[in-house]
Amino acid sequence: MIYSPKDMQSKRYTNLMSQIDVMPTLFGLLNFNYQSKFYGQDVLKENYKPRALIATYQNLGLIKDNVLNIISPKQQVKQLQLSVLPNPKLGSDFQLFYDEKPIQKERTDLVNETISYYQTASDILKKKKYQK
Repeated sequence: MIYSPKDMQSKRYTNLMSQIDVMPTLFGLLNFNYQSKFYGQDVLKENYKPRALIATYQNLGLIKDNVLNIISPKQQVKQLQLSVLPNPKLGSDFQLFYDEKPIQKERTDLVNETISYYQTASDILKKKKYQK
């Protein structure tokens, strides 16, 4: 969330994003020119493709194209098709509950994308490539 009523008109942004996208979006609003090795993106740019990176203790995930991709230890992969479970008691911006159904045909492209995000992040951290 970015709030600066003196500098910009308020608006709602309801596309999928991750918390790692907040700072790049703020930097974009401030017209900062910078380079980064991390995965956050300016969600207000035209070329932004909605996605969210999520993780728990052992499960790592990517939500993209309404598909939750979960990679777990021992090369386990699970993919779930997400569809909103509407709750009339909540406003349209607060529909947070989803039906999760196993995908019939594996989306290998999304599995590979999920793995590549987390493998490259691990490599960058292990080898301290985030430093100059």
